[in-house]
Amino acid sequence: MSRDKRQSERIPRADYVSLVALTGADIGAGVLRDISATGARIWVKHPGQVPDYFKLKIPGAPQVPRCRVRWRSGSEMGVEFFGPK
Repeated sequence: MSRDKRQSERIPRADYVSLVALTGADIGAGVLRDISATGARIWVKHPGQVPDYFKLKIPGAPQVPRCRVRWRSGSEMGVEFFGPK
């Protein structure tokens, strides 16, 4: 039996999000699949074109978290939130 090693609970979502380079340049759009206090799972059309570090604009969210890509699989990516928002 496998145990989930995540530090915080995932909350399912289905929101369109914008990916923005740390420099402020637009990277593209995606769909937020789930989110937690420490990271998120995002669907994007071309995950290989997304840099390892970027900001994630979530509609209605008070902050724009900085993200570090932890994994890529097919059209999905898992990201970890880091640093100041």
